[in-house]
Amino acid sequence: MMAVKNFVFPVLLFFLGCLVSCSNSSMYSSSDDGKVQFEAPRGMVYVVAHGKSVFLGTSAEGASVKESPAMRVNFTYDFAMGKSEVTRGEFYKLLKRPADAFVDDSLPVTSVTYFDAILFANAKSRSESLDTAYTYTAAQFDSLENCMSLEGLEFHPEVQAYRLPTEAEWVFAASDGWNVENSWSGGNSGYEIHKVCSRQKNGLGLCDMEGNVVEWVQDWFSYFADTVYTNFVGGKDGGRLGERIVKGGYYGSDPQHVSVVSRSDVYTVFSANRYAHLGFRLCYGSIPDAEWSGLSSADALSNIKVVASGTSLRPITGTFNMRLAFRNDMTGNLVLVNFAADGQTYFEIQDTIDVYHPEISPDGNWVAFCTQYEGSSGKSSLYVRSMNEDSTKVFRLDMESAAVPRWRILPSGDTVIVYVTNAGINSDETVWNEASTWQVAWSGGKFKKPEKLFDGAYRDGVSSENSLAVSGARLLRVRVDGKDTVWFDGAQACNASLSGDGSNRVLFLDFDGAIGKEIVGQKYGTHGYVLVADSTGALVQYAKAPDGYAFDHTEWAYKSGMVVATLTNVNGAHSRIVLVDLSTNKVTDLVTGTEIWHPSFWMQKIESSGNGEFVLNPDSAGVYYVENGSSAASILREKMEMFWRYRDSVNLIILGSSRPSSGLDPFVFSDSIFAFNMSCIPDNMELNRFLFENYVLNHMSRLKYVVVSLDIDLWWRTEDDVDSYFFAYEYKSYPGFVYDENHDFWKDGYPENLLEYTENNLYVALDKTVHSKNRGLQWLLSGMGWFEDPPVEHDSTWLDTYPQYYKKNLEALKRLIGLAKLHDVNVVGIVFPQSPGYRKTGSFGRYGIRRSEADSLLNELKDLENVYGNFRFMDENKMGLHDYPDSLAYNQDHLLNEAAAIMVPRIEKVLKQFSR
Repeated sequence: MMAVKNFVFPVLLFFLGCLVSCSNSSMYSSSDDGKVQFEAPRGMVYVVAHGKSVFLGTSAEGASVKESPAMRVNFTYDFAMGKSEVTRGEFYKLLKRPADAFVDDSLPVTSVTYFDAILFANAKSRSESLDTAYTYTAAQFDSLENCMSLEGLEFHPEVQAYRLPTEAEWVFAASDGWNVENSWSGGNSGYEIHKVCSRQKNGLGLCDMEGNVVEWVQDWFSYFADTVYTNFVGGKDGGRLGERIVKGGYYGSDPQHVSVVSRSDVYTVFSANRYAHLGFRLCYGSIPDAEWSGLSSADALSNIKVVASGTSLRPITGTFNMRLAFRNDMTGNLVLVNFAADGQTYFEIQDTIDVYHPEISPDGNWVAFCTQYEGSSGKSSLYVRSMNEDSTKVFRLDMESAAVPRWRILPSGDTVIVYVTNAGINSDETVWNEASTWQVAWSGGKFKKPEKLFDGAYRDGVSSENSLAVSGARLLRVRVDGKDTVWFDGAQACNASLSGDGSNRVLFLDFDGAIGKEIVGQKYGTHGYVLVADSTGALVQYAKAPDGYAFDHTEWAYKSGMVVATLTNVNGAHSRIVLVDLSTNKVTDLVTGTEIWHPSFWMQKIESSGNGEFVLNPDSAGVYYVENGSSAASILREKMEMFWRYRDSVNLIILGSSRPSSGLDPFVFSDSIFAFNMSCIPDNMELNRFLFENYVLNHMSRLKYVVVSLDIDLWWRTEDDVDSYFFAYEYKSYPGFVYDENHDFWKDGYPENLLEYTENNLYVALDKTVHSKNRGLQWLLSGMGWFEDPPVEHDSTWLDTYPQYYKKNLEALKRLIGLAKLHDVNVVGIVFPQSPGYRKTGSFGRYGIRRSEADSLLNELKDLENVYGNFRFMDENKMGLHDYPDSLAYNQDHLLNEAAAIMVPRIEKVLKQFSR
C-alpha cells in the first residue's frame, strides 16, 4: 500500500504566500530595453530565446498524428537549462532519500516519476531561498519512496524558479547542433547507461540531449495545431488519460529513430510511471504570459479543476467508486467526474442543452437533469443521459413540462424519476396550486408511462412509500402521510433535500439564522450553516460553512450521512464544490471553478455477503489498481475484472504480451469456443505462468485450451527488471493481488461478491483500446504497417550476456505446460509475426537475439511437442517469411485485429490435433 504524507496546511499557506515575496533578487539585473536578465545558476547554460521561435512537430508526410502538424512557438523570454541530466548523487542528496551505494552517483537518476522530478525542482528552489514553481496540498509515496501523486498540483510558470523545461524550451535548446552521435544510444552505448556529459556537447554546451536517458518535460500531452503560440507551456491538462510528454532517446534507442520531434516512449507515459531509462534535467527562469493549448474562452473563464481523487476521498467515503455531476454555469453544460476512473480530470458534455439540477441514478450509470432551475417558473424539459462521456445518446421525457428530477427506488424494486410540472417559488400560492408531482419509471434506457403522485410541486424528494415529500424554495413545505403543511412557522428556507437512506432526514439552508439559531447557539449569516431536520421537523444536525464562505445547492450524497454543496465567496461566486461529513463536520474540496452549480455526488459501498462465515475486506478485495499505478497494472486490472466475470464460461484463454492482445480477437473463434484474451504488457513467461497457476487453474473449470505467445526476443527480462516483471515486485503495490495471495488465491472456492468488489474499486483506464465487451481484445482501428527499416530496441547479442534469463522463461513455459497437462488442458505456443524488414538486419526481431542463433531456439521450443503431448508449436513469423500483409500490421511487431481472420483458423486446425 502507498504511504500518504499530508503536509501541514499552515506551512502550505506560508509557501503559497511566498510566491510573491520570497525571491532571491540578487540573481537579477535589468537590461536597457527592460528585459529581465539573470545569471545562469551553477551547472546550467543561459539560453537566449527572447525574440526567437521554434517549430514543434513536423508536417512531413506520414508523420504520427501526435507529432504533426508543425506548430510555431515564439519566445519573449530567456531561460537557463541544465547542462546535463540530474544525477543520482544530486537527486538523492537533496531529497535525502536512500540510494544504492554501489551505483555510480555520476549516472543520471532514473526510475523516477514526474512527481519525483517536481519535488526535486521545488527542493532546489527552496535550497536557494527561491519561490517554488509548483504547489500542491499532499503527496503520496510508494514503498520505495517514489512519489506517485501530488494532490492539487499546480504549475506557476510566472515564478522565477527551478522547474522542468517545457517541450518548446527543450526542442529549442536541443536543436542547436542536434546530432545523435553526440550522445549514448543503442549504436554506441553497449546498451548501458553512462555518466552524464561523457559525450560531446551540443552547440549550446548541453550534454546528452539526444540520448543516455529519455527526459521528462513539463508539458501535458496536447495535439499540435497549424497555428502560432507565444511562450507555449503545453496542454491545459492530460485529458482523460493524463498523458505526459518525454523527449530524447536513451542508451537502447536505435539511432535512426531518435528525433527531436518525438514526444513519447515505447508506450504512453503517465505522471506516475518510472522506467530504468527515464530521467530529467532542470530549467530555471519564469515564463511570462504563458499560453496553454486547448483553452476555449469558456474554459478560461470557468477554470474548472478537480482537486480531490479517489485515493484522498476513500478514507472519508469508504469506497473508490464515486461519481460527481454538476453544471458549469459559464457554459450551461453538464460536467461529469468519475473518481473511480480518474480523480484528476473531468469531461464536459458539449451540446446545446442547458443543464440544471443533474442527479445521478442509484446505480451510478445515468444522470437526469432538466432545463429550468428551482425557483424559476416556466416550462422545463427532462433528460437522461449516460454517465459515460462517449455516449452521445440523450433521452427526453415526452412531457409538456418536467423539472428538478429526483431518482428513487420503490419497494417493488423499480427505479423511477420523480419530477414536478413547475419549479417556481413555492411561496406563490397560485404557482403552487397549479403544479403537481409525478414519477416515471426508467428501465433499460427507456421511460415508461408517467403517473401523477399528488398536487403540489414536491421537487426536493419523495420517500419510497410516499409517506414524506419535501419542497424548499422559499418555504419548507412538506407532505406527511398525505397532509400538506409548512415547517418552521413559514420562515424562509431553501435548497432542501430528502435523504435517500431511509431515515427521511431533510437537509436545507435558512436565512439570517432565523431557524437554526437555537440549535447552533448563535446568530449567523444567510446560508452560514447547513441544517438537518428529522422526519417530524425537529432539528437534529448542522454543519458550519468554512470561514469566508456560505453554502448553496446543498444535496445529500447518495445513501450516506454526507452532504455535497457549492460554496459561495463574499462576492457570491460559486467557486467550490465540497463534501461535508456531518459526523465530523469536516469539509473536503472536490472541485474548484468560477461558477459551478448543482452538484450531485454518488458513491457505492459494497455490502458483505452476510453468510456469517467470511466477509471480504473492502480495503483489499478486488483492489488490483491504486491511483497513479503503472499502465501495465491498469491493463491487468481490467483483465482481472473480466477474469472474474467470465470465469465460469471460458474454455480457451489467451496469455502473453501485447502481440496477441491485438492480434487474437476472441470473437473470431468458432461458436463452440468461448475465448478470453488475458494477454498483458509488459510480458515475460513467468507472468503468464503466475496467472495460469494461481488464477486460471483455480477458477476456470471449463478450460480446455491455452494459447500463449512465445516472445523469445523479450526473454531477456527477469525479476530484477521491475519495469517489466510484474509479479516479482510491482504487484505488492496493489492490495488485491496481495489479498488473493494471502488467501491462497481462493483455491477453496470463489468468494461471493469479489467481482462486485473488483468492479467498484479504483480504476484508471490508461489504455482505452482494451475493452471488456471485446473480452480483452486491444482494439486497434488502424496501423502504420510493417516498418521497412524496423528498429532494434535492445542489444541483439543479449543472449551471450543473459542466457540465464532466457532459461528462466523457458522453464516457466515448461511448468505452464506441465501444469496444464495435469489438468487435461492443451497448450498452443505461437511465435507472432514481426516486420519482414528484420531479415535485412542481424536481429531476429524488435528486441534482439541474433538471427544466427534464433533457429536453434525455435527448434528447442518445437521439440517440447515431443516432451509434452499436450503442447503444439506454431511459428507464424517464419524468420520474417510469413504471409501477413502490410495492411494487417499495426507496427513493426504487432498485428491489427483483422489479422485474427488468418491466425484463428490456423489455431483451430491445431486444436483439432489434440482430439486425434
